[in-house]
Amino acid sequence: MASSGRIGVEHLLAVTRDVVASGDELKAAVALQLLGENRLLLTPAEHVDLLERACVYGSQALVGLCWEMLKPFPYAGWALALALRCGRADVSRLLLDEGVDLLQAAHGTGSIISPSSRNVPLDRGDTTKGNYNLLLVPHDRSVCSEVFSPFRGNEQLVGGSFSTHTDLAVTCDLVAALAGEGRFDPVVFDDLLRAAIDRADQALDARGGADGPAAEACLGLASRMVTLWHQDKGGDKNVAAVLSTFVEPSAHEEVLALVCESAPEVMLSCIASMSWLQDDVDLVCRLVGHLSAGTPVQNEYLAGYLARNGCMDALRTMSLWPGVLAGQAGRRAMMEAAGAGHAELAAWLLRLGEDGPGAGGGSGAGDATGTATGAGGVPAGTAGVPDGWSGASPDDTMAGLDDLLL
Repeated sequence: MASSGRIGVEHLLAVTRDVVASGDELKAAVALQLLGENRLLLTPAEHVDLLERACVYGSQALVGLCWEMLKPFPYAGWALALALRCGRADVSRLLLDEGVDLLQAAHGTGSIISPSSRNVPLDRGDTTKGNYNLLLVPHDRSVCSEVFSPFRGNEQLVGGSFSTHTDLAVTCDLVAALAGEGRFDPVVFDDLLRAAIDRADQALDARGGADGPAAEACLGLASRMVTLWHQDKGGDKNVAAVLSTFVEPSAHEEVLALVCESAPEVMLSCIASMSWLQDDVDLVCRLVGHLSAGTPVQNEYLAGYLARNGCMDALRTMSLWPGVLAGQAGRRAMMEAAGAGHAELAAWLLRLGEDGPGAGGGSGAGDATGTATGAGGVPAGTAGVPDGWSGASPDDTMAGLDDLLL
């Protein structure tokens, strides 16, 4: 008898999948009600698959009915990921209202049927809160990664594949809106940020292809989420750690620029601590154009680093940061420039300290990319030298510095 009942359920499952995808919500509702009466005959995979398909194709009302008829579900994290992927704001809010956690680990079920022979993990092997390395690996694949992924034709736990149109810009706007409403706990918030930057990085790998808008959408979302973090409206202390994991030798400059612009204190800390970054003077000079002032200690380190390496244009950009080169950072820069033999740069820094920001610096920031001048110091003549620089001799410059530092 049980076997006969199971055969009937398998047929009803196939019919339900078809009518849910067809958009015939009346037939789908009837089928879900019949399945609800036999929910204990569903395998965990069949159980979860119905919710996931409803989240892709069904209205909020149909998803709500599915939830009521078949709850409790052994797992719902991927269902929420699919709703977000498809830009289903009403469905996403319904699941969040029911307490669905995007990064939840799968748990037990009341089913009396064993899992299917296909034996696909309900979370598809993605990282969840049950994994110790969550947030530690920038390019890891977690359930949050599924939010920003296209359909690949293997999402189904059972039955045939399913997919629908997606728009990553809409998805990013939805995630930003829900994050702004405080709908995600700190761990989920942090990992959504990580997954968005990782997706942007993948899109940038396909530079010149059709994935350019994906990078723009995901970097824009990441910027909005970091802003929420700065406003204490989402995430926790791990946001800084997540951002710093993307500061790596293989990183695209667009990603590094995001970190500079949205969390300058994180990038300044990386410049002070990462030897590979310190060794790439040209890159650091280009990044200065995306940075703003950090802590006094960070500002002092950067000013000294740029002066030691003769980075006139980058220091001109830094001189526009209010008050930064007027204090200890400027003094450190003068000492470093003099010690490295960059006499003209040291003299300009001396004048800047005496006359205040803008002295001899012209009305603009110069070349924001801040190209380094190299070990030979500032080029001869006026190339790379601020407008108005008098061209003091190295002897005069060093004498002036001696007087200042004594």
